Amino acid sequence: MTVNLISGKHPEFIAPLPPCNEPVRRCRVPAEQATHRIALMRYGAHGDIIMASPLLRALREAYPDAHLTWIVERSARESVDASPYIDSVLLWDSMYWKKMVRRALYPLWLARVLSFGAQVRRRCFDVFISLQPEDWPLLARGIGAPVRIGVFDTFREYHRRDRTSRRTRLYTHAFTHADLPPHRTDQYLLPLQALGIDTPRDKRTVIGYTEEDRASADRFLASAGHEEDERLVVIAPTTNWPSRCWPGERFAELGDRLAEERPCRVLLIGTARDRAALDTVAKRMRTRPVVAAGTLTFRQMAALIGRAGLVVSGDTGPMHVAAAVGTPFLALFGPTPTEGRVPLTGGGIALAHPVPCGPCEQERCPRTDEPLLCLRLITVEEALAAASRLLADKSAAYRRLAVV
Repeated sequence: MTVNLISGKHPEFIAPLPPCNEPVRRCRVPAEQATHRIALMRYGAHGDIIMASPLLRALREAYPDAHLTWIVERSARESVDASPYIDSVLLWDSMYWKKMVRRALYPLWLARVLSFGAQVRRRCFDVFISLQPEDWPLLARGIGAPVRIGVFDTFREYHRRDRTSRRTRLYTHAFTHADLPPHRTDQYLLPLQALGIDTPRDKRTVIGYTEEDRASADRFLASAGHEEDERLVVIAPTTNWPSRCWPGERFAELGDRLAEERPCRVLLIGTARDRAALDTVAKRMRTRPVVAAGTLTFRQMAALIGRAGLVVSGDTGPMHVAAAVGTPFLALFGPTPTEGRVPLTGGGIALAHPVPCGPCEQERCPRTDEPLLCLRLITVEEALAAASRLLADKSAAYRRLAVV
């Protein structure tokens, strides 16, 4: 009866999927014969996982026969489970462990922890890299790796912390606030220093998707009446943070202007919980867009974005997907710093206006006099001009990266 009270799933190791958009570069020998067995953890946030993908490429180039395992939350698995560099994926479920503690099921919790710890140690990891070391300290202890590298304080501004977590003592190498470069990708490359590996010049991000994902995206477009030679503009008007969302009526106006002045089919994308917001934007538009709310998986969305001529979004996952698959992107920035979040490679333009209160890195706008001032300063005309540049300049769009 006790077990049935717990929702969530026990952690499990799974094999990665074969990507169709990237050449596979995985361990050339069985795990038992690998030169290094490395576990990496960044268990949540699709965008952050994508920004960490250059670390995987650098590790693979330095250690061709290393076995790489990525620890990821089940809800974010699709950002890494078709990576061309990963040899195994450990699916994590935070609620599985938390609910046992909340319901005071301590004996069961301890038994499961010990069982899981034994399973992990049998894999004989010799390096553990955590890009989220403030969370789940038991992993740092239980994984049994002699070399443990943690990149701390990457969300220090968001959490308004003044001090680094004491959990640095669990790591043999800990990078803290004073060590962090501005950009998140460069922060995630810091573990290379601890391993004696030079920082790579190639910082291109990667997300893999399968042939089945590409076929599913094509079937969706065909069912929506999209013609093969019709230009596609993907608009992602929602984010997980209310403070990062450009006003919906401006997205609607931008979509109409693009459809009328740069003939194209507009596609609104989001998760199932974004359905109401996407429907509101669609109803405001004069030209009828295609709406995909919860219709596509994350990898299928990546395959679809790979077919698009432009992606327009805030500081959110589709921006990083576009950069990773080589699609031009227009990113509308508000409370987060462009110097730390705009993809370092890819073809895109980021629009942002400096304000006295920003970048605040807060999930909800703290202003009461002029809420979301930073985003409202971005006009439809500005966004239209930037989008038109990216759609018109086919030869250079994939190489240019500009912040305006």
